[in-house]
Amino acid sequence: MVALGNGAYATGFKAQSKIERRQAGTLLRFAAVSGTHGANHFLLRRAGANLQLLNTDTGALLRNVALERTSAVSIAGADGHINNTLTLDFSGGSLAVPGGISYAGGRGGYNVLALRGGHFAHEREVAHTPHAGLMVLDDTTVHYAQIAPINDTISATNYTLNATAAAETINVVNGPILSGVQTTQVNSSGSTFELVNFAHKTNVTINGNGGGDTFNLNSTLAGVGLSTLAVDGTVGVSSTFNVLAFPAAVAVAVVGGGPDSANIGGGSAQSITAAISISDPTNFIAVNVDDSADASSSRFVSLNSNGSTDTISGLTQSTVTGNVGDLASITLSGGSVGNTFIVGSVTGPSGLAMPVTLNTGPGVDSTFVQNVATGSSVAIHGENGNDGVAVSNAGSLQGLFGPVSVDNAAGFTSMVIDDSNDVTAQVATLTSDGTTDTISGVAPSNITAKVSDLNNFTLDGGSAGNTVMLEGLAAQGAVTLNSGTGADTVNVKSISSGGPIDINGQSGNDTVNLGSAGSVQNLAGGVTSVTNSATTRLTINDASDPTARAVSVGATSVTGLAPIPINYTSTVSTLRIDGGGPSDTFAVTPSATTPYEIVGGGPASATPPGNTLNMNLAGASSAALSGTPSAVGAQGQWTFANRGSVSFSHMQSLNPTALSVGDAATTVGGSGSSSLLFPVSLLAPSAQPVSATYATADGTATAAAGAYQPASGTVFFPAGATNETVLVNALGTPTVHPPQTFVLALIEPVNALLAGATATGTITDSFLPTPPITPSPAVITLATVPSPATTTPVLSGLTQAHTIWREGKAQATLSRSARRRSAVGTSFAFSLNQSASVTLAFNQSAPGRNSHGRCVAQTNKNRKGRACSRAVTKGTLQMAAHAGMNRILFQGRFSRSGTLKPGRYTLVVAATNAAGQRSRSSTLTFTIVR
Repeated sequence: MVALGNGAYATGFKAQSKIERRQAGTLLRFAAVSGTHGANHFLLRRAGANLQLLNTDTGALLRNVALERTSAVSIAGADGHINNTLTLDFSGGSLAVPGGISYAGGRGGYNVLALRGGHFAHEREVAHTPHAGLMVLDDTTVHYAQIAPINDTISATNYTLNATAAAETINVVNGPILSGVQTTQVNSSGSTFELVNFAHKTNVTINGNGGGDTFNLNSTLAGVGLSTLAVDGTVGVSSTFNVLAFPAAVAVAVVGGGPDSANIGGGSAQSITAAISISDPTNFIAVNVDDSADASSSRFVSLNSNGSTDTISGLTQSTVTGNVGDLASITLSGGSVGNTFIVGSVTGPSGLAMPVTLNTGPGVDSTFVQNVATGSSVAIHGENGNDGVAVSNAGSLQGLFGPVSVDNAAGFTSMVIDDSNDVTAQVATLTSDGTTDTISGVAPSNITAKVSDLNNFTLDGGSAGNTVMLEGLAAQGAVTLNSGTGADTVNVKSISSGGPIDINGQSGNDTVNLGSAGSVQNLAGGVTSVTNSATTRLTINDASDPTARAVSVGATSVTGLAPIPINYTSTVSTLRIDGGGPSDTFAVTPSATTPYEIVGGGPASATPPGNTLNMNLAGASSAALSGTPSAVGAQGQWTFANRGSVSFSHMQSLNPTALSVGDAATTVGGSGSSSLLFPVSLLAPSAQPVSATYATADGTATAAAGAYQPASGTVFFPAGATNETVLVNALGTPTVHPPQTFVLALIEPVNALLAGATATGTITDSFLPTPPITPSPAVITLATVPSPATTTPVLSGLTQAHTIWREGKAQATLSRSARRRSAVGTSFAFSLNQSASVTLAFNQSAPGRNSHGRCVAQTNKNRKGRACSRAVTKGTLQMAAHAGMNRILFQGRFSRSGTLKPGRYTLVVAATNAAGQRSRSSTLTFTIVR
């Protein structure tokens, strides 16, 4: 062995040290002289067939012996405050001797072991004590003691460092630059082993070697030549791996011995550009990727599995992969800016639970869950922002074998569950315990959401006939059930006060049953709409309720039976209402398409008023009543030429009403104009607004000949009003005519039945006698448009169905009723006090420069002006809207070729009436995502 020690090499060196010539197989020993201060630098090298030891401070050749005759080398540094450095230079060839090389640095000094030159296939270091250990470089063995540190720039394909058996903290950080070469440093926080600065190592493995270690990887500069780094915990003990930063040039492998934890990021993952793989061949490892302190930008995060490897990308600058069978859990934590999480698939150890936790961050985040394998689960924590969660894989939930849960610590979450492409009939149950909403049956596993954190919920069913049972579901906002295109059955038993429900049958001939055990008193959240592009049979069962109810049945809603209204569209094929009675009052407006069946409940009272049916005949023509009266209540049917029938039973009182338009006349001279005022009246006041569309039609008086100005519009009755007028201008002509007539017709009434649909307008020359006016028969129509405005329009209550949605292909349309809520597109709703033209401007924020007090686009002329933000209009829509509630269905397309790109927009809405009067603007914001 050759030993190299600390010691000052002065003129008396030869007197204090001894180098002996030995025959082959003899020991070479060198010991430096002890002292109080100074530094010694020695070099051991190969020179041809000889082994040479030099003092690099003096240039003296201390030893020159034949390598083949040396059995071992032992070098001892001097004790005291003397810094000794031994450099092993392999550039001239191997330094292998049978007994190895031993270097003791000496006590009291700062002693360095440096290795340089040459190339080895395998280099291994084993730490024994804080400053002692063993190194094996192919055929060369080096023992060291009293060393701090080791500077190793030898080229090696594979380098392994084994820490001590103690529990220690192992740090991998940026090393110093040695001879112009960047190194990587490995050290222990408690100095349990000697730190190593290394370079020119291709594949590096650091073994914890027992004790339950903590590995901290926090390097931004890779040592020259470093390609892969593996940190390996010990089998049978628990280790912790913290990856805070590592450069892209290095592939990092975390290997546990279990049960272990791997923490990636520690609050910010943006300095991690190295690809990271995680495995634990004998146990399980919990993975935590933490970017929660990142406030710089939003992240697009993807979690996917191919059945053998789970891959996490987007939260760090590279990817994190884990062996499926080795992972105990995955936790992803996003920053404060809005993030998007895609859970393409999650697979855990076979037969064991592998939870995935998504802490999406306090921003406005979006999460898409596509597949979850058996034994795995996904928990989505919104943390603060108003987030969106969609659970679906291309319209199917059949890959959801593990449960999904949703909550939001201080915000609200809109949730979509999409099984729309599923061709298998599903039996779905939606229940609530007041704290958690649970959706089961539509997917192999359950989906749950915290009630107080859920503001919107949408369930999309598939094409086969589905059955959906809803009991107690609660949310802060609306719940939408899109039952699918098959023949579906929806049973709504109860709804909490916080969760109104929209039921969209889509296209199948469906059945909707409301009520439980003959009572609808638990529908506290209300059914806001029942819609279907095909037909739906709707049954409202309150037959076991003994309390008298004042029920109003309109063309689109039932009020008074349940705590809040039950709404539906004209696609409801049959509406049956079973009242509890025996003293209910039903105010019924016949539907244009839907037959009604009203059962008064019983036993009915033998004397009036008992159960009462008040028929609003506004809009119904050719009304006919047939039936069978009895002592205990009448039964019969109203029939109409233009309305669905109304069947009834157990009734004691029947009361209809009507709307009519009367004739008008005027005289004109040879020029100028004169007004005809057509009286439009209700036979009785209505508790609801009433309107009808009107239009003129030629008779003997023609508009083309200039006899009158053609007119069209809407006549509108506020609640409680009974009289309105429609004005038409007659025009004077120089030609003398006998009295001429034209027709004013009412069509499309709203909340009324027409008793007379047309009236006659008579125009007489001023010198001719005026003929008497004979009232025409009354007419009724259903619409929702107010009369021409004489005051400034008022636009109010601007809302939207979704704040975050995807772009669709349909052009914008004006709808008279609510439609299904979907992640594709949205709808805007607002109210008007009169008919008007409504303009919708879609603006987006863009950078600009301040010029003369205005924010304008940047040019070469104003480029030095103060930066500002300006609104740029990306598109506009203009539509004719009516009085009352309007709803515009919008999927991001404002013309055949004009679409809004994904991004955040501000919508500005204003109304202008026929007189040119403009309302105040209303605004809201929304975001289109891909």
